Amino acid sequence: YYTHFNNNEIKSDFCVHSLSDDYFKNIIEKKGDKIYVLPPFTFKNLNRIKQDINKIFKEEKYDIIHCHQANAAYFYFKIAKRYNINCRILHSHQSKAADKFFHALRNYPLLLLGKKYSTSYFACSDLAGKYLFGKNYKIINNAVDIQKFAFNDYLRSTVRNQYSIPKDAFVVGHIGRMCPQKNQAFLLDIFAEIIKKDKNSFLFLIGDGEDRQYLFDKAKKLGIYKNVLFTGSVNEPYKFYSAMDVFVLPSVYEGLPVVGVEAQCNGLPMVVSENVTQELKLLPTTRFVSLKELPAEWAKKCLKLSRDTSTKEQIVLGGYEINTESEKLIKIYKSIYSNSYVKI
Repeated sequence: YYTHFNNNEIKSDFCVHSLSDDYFKNIIEKKGDKIYVLPPFTFKNLNRIKQDINKIFKEEKYDIIHCHQANAAYFYFKIAKRYNINCRILHSHQSKAADKFFHALRNYPLLLLGKKYSTSYFACSDLAGKYLFGKNYKIINNAVDIQKFAFNDYLRSTVRNQYSIPKDAFVVGHIGRMCPQKNQAFLLDIFAEIIKKDKNSFLFLIGDGEDRQYLFDKAKKLGIYKNVLFTGSVNEPYKFYSAMDVFVLPSVYEGLPVVGVEAQCNGLPMVVSENVTQELKLLPTTRFVSLKELPAEWAKKCLKLSRDTSTKEQIVLGGYEINTESEKLIKIYKSIYSNSYVKI
């Protein structure tokens, strides 16, 4: 959305609690905006975080604060209110408080406090909206650049050559943070079943996170690690979709995963956990499967599906075309603030 905003209408600065590289920082600063890197969001860092937030709001005058990290919203919004930032948007992106019980227990009161200090509710899906707000929220679709994510035969050949993948190989794809929520351990079990049926198969595991070493060890234990490609985090994931033949998303919970929209924009068939909202389905080749099903059943569905390259109209009609949706969001910001120029 940000890269499609007109700077004459919307100026945006960013606060983040981690920054793996300078890719997004460079994009933001090139547009003349700022990115503030605060300490990791932990209890021991709270005093420092609050000091930093105070300093930012004291130095800059913002019209709107739009928070995408629900458990951190309270700390931002309370200070924002003190500085007369009267438009405070809380945006829900998930359908569960956390992966672990202790984290969920910690987050629950923070979510309630964040809602108390917010003035507008946004959500990426009905599932995410109902979870956090119950009602009275506005859906902001996780829209994508259709041209950028469309299937590209040149990128298919280039990426496959880069990773020494044969032209006729069957490639399973996944992009996501390596953590219990994304359930990549189950994906490795699925891929182990796929490789039993087709030894000329490969799995792209794109992303990084706390489960990386565990997943690598599991791939070795299953005897499939030579066919599993751990790429780490990548700055241009759109290049990889064209190299894949199926995209698998066995998440334990989600709001509405943008990678699922990107994959369908590329025409990729998808096999997705039933725990993910049905709103994600934009193409008839997207299949939802229960996590109670055996990995062999997931593998069977993966091997049956084929790419659909005539996706543009379905993505547009679904409300996921970024040019159209970014204009809508600008209008929403203006409506909330009732002004012609807004700084967030």
